[in-house]
Amino acid sequence: MLNLNDKATTRKVSGSNVTSTNTINVKNIHRPIMSRENEYGIKILKALKPGVAVSGYCVCCFAPSFCPLCSLCPCCAEAEYIILKRESSKYFHIRENSIEWNEPRIIMKEGNCFGVDPCFYDVQDNVHVLYFDDPIFDRLNDKTRFCNECRTCIFGGNGERIQVDAPCCFHLCQRASGPLPFLPTCCPSSFCPGILKYEIYLEDAQNGLYEISTARKKITKNNFYNKQTVDDVNK
Repeated sequence: MLNLNDKATTRKVSGSNVTSTNTINVKNIHRPIMSRENEYGIKILKALKPGVAVSGYCVCCFAPSFCPLCSLCPCCAEAEYIILKRESSKYFHIRENSIEWNEPRIIMKEGNCFGVDPCFYDVQDNVHVLYFDDPIFDRLNDKTRFCNECRTCIFGGNGERIQVDAPCCFHLCQRASGPLPFLPTCCPSSFCPGILKYEIYLEDAQNGLYEISTARKKITKNNFYNKQTVDDVNK
């Protein structure tokens, strides 16, 4: 029977006094990239600034807090309390073995109108974690649109965009989950949720590419995260 909890732990003791400092490294034998230097936490190497959602030039006011549905009007931005909560919920972290980011979504609050309250919105977290050995972590590209600053001023935007994907079929298709093994590259993620690619919005895409690539290269050279040893297999 396969034991999915087969993990090796190594205790490191620092200092002359054995009881002073204890650190337990957790080595995942079957998938080393998911190992942790500390049993009780995951190290964050760097925090990058996420992109900020900006409304276009035709937006002249905020939707009132008592009727956020007014944001459907082209001249109304979302209610101010929703914008503040959504932007405050965004983050992008480069961790010791992965990247993690939050793309919060706006939903209706619970209420008595078919289970929702259309007069009030709320923010739901939408957290993604992508480990450095993931098959989709094959290509990192700066996909920021041409003349992004000008177009953001006119039409609005979310910052600069990084795309993580693993194309196939001579780069004409993207890998997918579900009944279809792949989908055409032109298919947007919003309409094809099964397509396996990630779009990450940051304040500075070029800096993001550099920091992610540097962290990933460093981890792939660290045997603790990417290599099974004979002792691990025997444990």
